Amino acid sequence: RELEGFYLRQHGQTKGMEIACALLSDLMEYGPLMSCPALSQLGIAVMDELCVRHIKKPVLH
Repeated sequence: RELEGFYLRQHGQTKGMEIACALLSDLMEYGPLMSCPALSQLGIAVMDELCVRHIKKPVLH
């Protein structure tokens, strides 16, 4: 949702959705031996960047 919203705000509804959908398809990986889609290496890197803002680091004492 955050990713889609960024492109919608930057490029408008039609173009923003096209860009977001194209990027999301690049983030997924499909294969004959996979029972369901999985994140590609690019997808893992992008999700890591998006999630790092929401994960609180433990306080070391």
